[in-house]
Amino acid sequence: MEFREITFSEISAEKRELLKEAFKVMKNAYNIYSGYYVGAAVLTKNGAVYHGVNLENASFGVGLCAEIAAIQSAFTAGDPFISMIAIVTGSEEHPGDEVAFPCGRCRQVLSECSTISKSDIEVICSNRDMTKIVITSISKLLPVAFSSSDLKKDNAIENYIQRIQNE
Repeated sequence: MEFREITFSEISAEKRELLKEAFKVMKNAYNIYSGYYVGAAVLTKNGAVYHGVNLENASFGVGLCAEIAAIQSAFTAGDPFISMIAIVTGSEEHPGDEVAFPCGRCRQVLSECSTISKSDIEVICSNRDMTKIVITSISKLLPVAFSSSDLKKDNAIENYIQRIQNE
């Protein structure tokens, strides 16, 4: 799949601000093994921004992606209706590296969030120095996602939305 890289000045003010939010928190990444920073910021339909950073672990398989951390933060606040996510990645040694995209696990979680928010979540990815930016959507990154309908649980998400809105 081919994506067109754009510059910071080519994107809307809203997207620039969300990227700045992701960049602002990436310094807090716990990345002592890889030196690779990831900062994420999600924007919900209510206009709130939630943040996350990557959290590595000596047992590599139990690390946490920044995207998941930001999404979890939104859910914890009772605001799971995500419309957009910005992800800034890279190392201090190579700030102009290529744009990185969410891993498969993050794509699957974003896909489920898309179902909850009833919109195709916009995904904004940038390298560390924000000279290369790609804007896409979760449906383009994961076109054939596994979903609640595959589990014959079509009402499960609606039941969840009703539950959190009634509390």
